[in-house]
Amino acid sequence: MKKNQHSLGAVQKSVYTISFFILLLAVIVLSISLFWALTPTNTLEIKNNPVPVEKAKVNNGDVQIVDISYCKNSNIKGYVTWQLISSRNVIVLPPYQDMTVEGCNSDLRAPLILPYVVYTDQYYFHWTITYQVNPLRATTTEFNSQKFILVGNKTDGTIIK
Repeated sequence: MKKNQHSLGAVQKSVYTISFFILLLAVIVLSISLFWALTPTNTLEIKNNPVPVEKAKVNNGDVQIVDISYCKNSNIKGYVTWQLISSRNVIVLPPYQDMTVEGCNSDLRAPLILPYVVYTDQYYFHWTITYQVNPLRATTTEFNSQKFILVGNKTDGTIIK
């Protein structure tokens, strides 16, 4: 009878030890998940929205220079989608990866080659940058450029001011 009690005590001690480690693991996982869920996500701040453009009127295929002022608060790479938008068109431009480093830049001048359009219209750029802050959280920053006239191959008679 004593042998069974002794082996029962050992089994009981093993169950307590395993239960303790499972509970400890659950607390650790919950703590990490809570930390990730509450992590600040202000990854990128655009200081000059809408972003200024160099030229008020640009021809098909020319270069428009934008002057972006920003502060990036962490070294996370972002996925950038961008579009050229007018009252009649949305031109989706090729996506790319944001590789800027942490810090501020008050004068990032970026030359952007403009696509060919059929009709002259007023356009602006729209950027959407998505950062995967951690496995549970993503944050998105959106901003626009100032409007400018993109001169197309044809005119429909509309006067653009």
